[in-house]
Amino acid sequence: MKNWKTKLLVIGTKVCAFSVMLAALLAPTCRDLWCQPQEPENLSELLKK
Repeated sequence: MKNWKTKLLVIGTKVCAFSVMLAALLAPTCRDLWCQPQEPENLSELLKK
């Protein structure tokens, strides 16, 4: 039983490390895909009204 728990802990640790690495690699890609458009020139006038 103890050997099974150890293997599960090792596998869980590796999966967690892989997901952290993958998130760090994909974060810049997500930022590029979901970037905000530029602010329109007449936005301040529209907000004043």
